[in-house]
Amino acid sequence: MSIDTNLHVGPYLVQLKTKETEVEKTIKTCSNDNCQININNERQTSKFCPNCGSPVLEKIYIETEIMDICDILCNNEEFENELSNIDQMGCRKDNIIISNGGSPFDEDRWTEDDDICDLTNVNVQEEIEWFKNEYKTILEAIEKELGENAYEIKYGVIQWYS
Repeated sequence: MSIDTNLHVGPYLVQLKTKETEVEKTIKTCSNDNCQININNERQTSKFCPNCGSPVLEKIYIETEIMDICDILCNNEEFENELSNIDQMGCRKDNIIISNGGSPFDEDRWTEDDDICDLTNVNVQEEIEWFKNEYKTILEAIEKELGENAYEIKYGVIQWYS
C-alpha cells in the first residue's frame, strides 16, 4: 500500500450548495417499534428479528437523500472523466473539483523536471475563463440540478493524497 502526493495549479470548482430530497423507502425490518433494529431501519432477511424475536414485516419510511456535484458528475456518462473530486475518501466537508486533463496552460508553467512551477506570468482570469468555457455543459447541468450559485470557480495550488 502506498500514498501518492498530487499537486494541481490552476482553476478549480468549489461546491457551495447541495440539494436535499425526501424519498419514500420500503424495507423488511423488525415490526417492534421499540426495537433498535426497527429504529435504525436495518434490513432483515429472516422471518423473525434476531434482536427481539418479533416478526419481520415491510416498513415504509422517509429518507433524506443529498445530491451534490459528485452525484451529477458520476451519474452522467457525458461528464465521465472530465472533472474529478480531489477527495475520493470523503474526508472534506466541501467538494473541490479539478480538471482531469489539466489545462493548456500547464506546459508553460512547469519546468522540464516537473519540480518547479513558475507562476510569474500567470493570467488567473484567463485560466478561470478557460475553465468556464471548457466545462460549460457540466456547469450548466450543475446549475440546473442544484440551482444558481451552487459553485464558485477559484484559482490556486491544491495538494492532495491518493
